[in-house]
Amino acid sequence: DVERSRGLGDVYKRQPGNFTVLARWDGSSPKATEYGYLTYSPELPGNHIVDPMLWLAPNGNLWLFFGVMGNNEPFDGVQGAWAVICQNPNAEFPQWGRPFRLSYFADPRRPVQVNGEWYIALDGWRHSAEFPPRYMEYVGGRIHRFDWQNQKLEFVSHLPPNNGTQYSGFFETEFCQRSDGSVLALCRSLSSAAETKYCVSEDLMQTWSAWQDYTTISPSSSSRMWLGRSPTGRMVFCWNNDLIRRTLTLGLSEDDGATYAHTVVLEPSSTGQVSYPIVTFGQADEILIAYDVERTGPCLLYTSDAADDSLR
Repeated sequence: DVERSRGLGDVYKRQPGNFTVLARWDGSSPKATEYGYLTYSPELPGNHIVDPMLWLAPNGNLWLFFGVMGNNEPFDGVQGAWAVICQNPNAEFPQWGRPFRLSYFADPRRPVQVNGEWYIALDGWRHSAEFPPRYMEYVGGRIHRFDWQNQKLEFVSHLPPNNGTQYSGFFETEFCQRSDGSVLALCRSLSSAAETKYCVSEDLMQTWSAWQDYTTISPSSSSRMWLGRSPTGRMVFCWNNDLIRRTLTLGLSEDDGATYAHTVVLEPSSTGQVSYPIVTFGQADEILIAYDVERTGPCLLYTSDAADDSLR
């Protein structure tokens, strides 16, 4: 079925010549089954791919978004947003099409629906003096309207600077529409000494408020998080509720992210990192979370979207 077709995408090392693993999980087996690999091109070993993101389109096609870097460098200062589509994700042998470029710049996140239309954030990184961005106008989080049927992006807005008057970091933008129609956006913190940031748009993402500390989920690591809605309408947030990427936590909000009254610690590791969560939902509204353990491979965990004050 469709839920079972949502395989796990994982990059093996962020370096030239790497590849993404395509795998499937049937909902009951202890492990996913690998069935394919995606690399940029054997003829261009200096290029590599980063941050694979799976998305199930309204027509049932399975998309894989990924960033591309070149010049035989781990970070090329440009990036590039690409995608590839599988039209038969439930088949015994899924067939993927030819990858195509969505943007010459930045790293793609995942599509999010706002007012019935699809949007996607592209993040232009600025994270070190060793690998500076080549085009400052593309640095930071940028929101695009996503025409998935025609495979096109349309620029909507640039999120505000997250470091005073400058853009700094990996951003890893998350956003979700609230019940009043406004849109809440989150940005990864700059360091373990800083907080996750949030800003709000009241005009369908044309303009944004300045970033503020998202203290309702403090503490938080400088790490990727996931923000969205469950099939029951609750806002769902998954993040590292500490400063060192260990206490991976799932929270459910009844008030559009102002508070998370229902929380559960998914991975209380005391020795290593657990991070990079991706959340999806099963046919019975169960919440499925995939995440890295020590960045060596994904782990899958079940929890439920409970109707009371507990998560089980």
